[in-house]
Amino acid sequence: EAGQEEASRLAEQPDEPLRGPMAGRIGPEVAQIMQALRTIALTGRPQQREAAQEALAELRRRLYQILAE
Repeated sequence: EAGQEEASRLAEQPDEPLRGPMAGRIGPEVAQIMQALRTIALTGRPQQREAAQEALAELRRRLYQILAE
């Protein structure tokens, strides 16, 4: 549910540009991920939404691991 709420909230907000030295390189990837999340939130089956939430949690952990290296 939290993932659905967040995806809905983000879908209603205007896009905020990414800033910083990597913005141009990761911006398109982030946009594609957000579109996939929106699609899952709006049309996905419960199992798909749960799998997406697990994938996001894993991605978040991995990104913090990268920062810790």
